[in-house]
Order: sequence, then structure tokens, then C-alpha cells
Amino acid sequence: MEEKLDKLLKLAEENVEVVTHVKEYIVKMDSRLLSLENQLSIFSNETRGSFSAIESDLSDVKIQLEKLDKRTKEDSDAHAEEAVKLLDRVALFERQVARLQTAR
Repeated sequence: MEEKLDKLLKLAEENVEVVTHVKEYIVKMDSRLLSLENQLSIFSNETRGSFSAIESDLSDVKIQLEKLDKRTKEDSDAHAEEAVKLLDRVALFERQVARLQTAR
């Protein structure tokens, strides 16, 4: 009987060692998980900050493109108006040249 009790006691001690080892392992894993969560949080914050900066830059680029588009259209309109004026002047000169040629 005493032998059975010794075996049970030894088995109980082994179980305590296993449970202790499992507890230590869980503590390590919990620590690693907390570290991983912290790193993920930092990465998430950095990523959000980067995306915010990119969105801001894109907004600035969009505004600049809209201004450039407006200015280009204004310049094109001005050039077209100037071209029409020049064509009118050329037509006037051609008429004057034609009159001068017929007047000779």
C-alpha cells in the first residue's frame, strides 16, 4: 500500500512540475502576446499617420492641378482670342493689299 502511495505521490509531484512548466510557458506567451499587441498598435498608429500625410499631400496635389487646369484653360482661351484677332488683322491686311493692287 505504501508503494502505491509513493507512486501516487511521485505522479502528483510530476503533475505539479508539468503544471508549473505550463504556467511558466503561459506567462511567457502572454508576455510575447502583449509585446506583439504593442508592436501592432505602434504599427497601426504609424500607418494611420502615414495615410493621413498621403491624403493631405494628395489633396494639395489635387488643388494645384485644379489651379493649373484653370490657368491652362484661361491661357488657351486667351491664345485663341489672340489668334482670332490676328486672323482678323491678316484678313484686313489682305483686303488692303487687294485694294492697293486694284488701285494701281
